[in-house]
Amino acid sequence: MVKYEGGAGTSIREAIKIIGAQNDREGVDAEYRFLARIFSVIRLHFTVLFQELFRNKDGYYDRLVLMDENGKISEIWFDITECYGKW
Repeated sequence: MVKYEGGAGTSIREAIKIIGAQNDREGVDAEYRFLARIFSVIRLHFTVLFQELFRNKDGYYDRLVLMDENGKISEIWFDITECYGKW
């Protein structure tokens, strides 16, 4: 079962940590489930403009850049260290 821990996702330091994903695919699915859940609560539709992988000394991170239905651009960071590179 996938869980979410960590920060608000507003930066790499505040990344949302994905816990319990067994591989890359489950990790990416968890990211999109999280986004769908958050955006459904605030009743906005969104489009993922792009997704980037970052690596630093602490681990692996995904940055997703989003545009909501009003044209507002935002980003959200996920810590995917636990599941990155697992098949």
